[in-house]
Amino acid sequence: ARTGEKIWSSEVADPATGAFQSMAPTAYDGKVYVGVSGSEDGVRGKIAAYDQKTGKELWTFYTVPKAGTKWVPKGGGGGMIYMPPTIDTATNTVYVGTGNPAPVLVGAKRPGKNLYTDSILALDADTGKLKWYHQEQAHDLWDYDAESPVTLFNVEIEGRRRRGVAEAGKNGLLFLLDAKTGKNLFPSVPFVKRDHSPPTKKGTLECPGAVGGSQYSPLAYSPETQAVYVSGVELCMVLKVEYENNNGEKDFAGDRVVLKDEPKTGTFTAVATNTGEVLWKHAMPTPMDGGATASAGGLVFTGDQQ
Repeated sequence: ARTGEKIWSSEVADPATGAFQSMAPTAYDGKVYVGVSGSEDGVRGKIAAYDQKTGKELWTFYTVPKAGTKWVPKGGGGGMIYMPPTIDTATNTVYVGTGNPAPVLVGAKRPGKNLYTDSILALDADTGKLKWYHQEQAHDLWDYDAESPVTLFNVEIEGRRRRGVAEAGKNGLLFLLDAKTGKNLFPSVPFVKRDHSPPTKKGTLECPGAVGGSQYSPLAYSPETQAVYVSGVELCMVLKVEYENNNGEKDFAGDRVVLKDEPKTGTFTAVATNTGEVLWKHAMPTPMDGGATASAGGLVFTGDQQ
């Protein structure tokens, strides 16, 4: 930081595979945590910890099996991590949200729930060992990543103090979970229109579409109001599953189409962390792609695309 001299450099993933990074690393207790993106290209998602002084890889947690094993087909992958890991220093826990399985939109070649895609993961910060997971969308056919960063909060529920985690998914649901167990504190809360069924060859209108619910937008949390504030993307899409001829064999491909006349709007919603109830909800004129900030002065700030 004083001189700008490079101290070390470590390759997180081979870019020839289609892997890339869309996050800032998270530094904590002598370690640097970083994840990999690129599920649509069949990249195998992972989060890894590196020694802060040397850059040596200390541990890696892969979010899905190797391609061609278990539920992952050849050329498949998924479970990318888009946004920075969240650290709970009190429990030495790393929380991350994971992305969709690949091939995206089509599930014929990837049977089962496709763990640990579209999930919140809690990992031991020292070892990378899985403490718990909560899958937001099993066997995803809609590109419903858990993209936005995980938010920590303290709350009193029925006279008992609880530590919680919140995450707003692309499936249009806000998840409020117990930070120790991953169990629901309350049922998931919808914050945009939800109307979806499996994509078809002709195309099916899905709400929300493949860009949200909530994409990368961080939640805001106020300990004064005990509420989280959610930026929502209100944009439906037609999703298609089509057959392709690949070397004489039938294969599948998915496509996303935004209809010309489909409204492109958003929502901004306050949800109480001590009850799971919606306190208020505002319709916004454009999709809400940015985050929000809650202040001690009783104001919450956000912005739209205008």
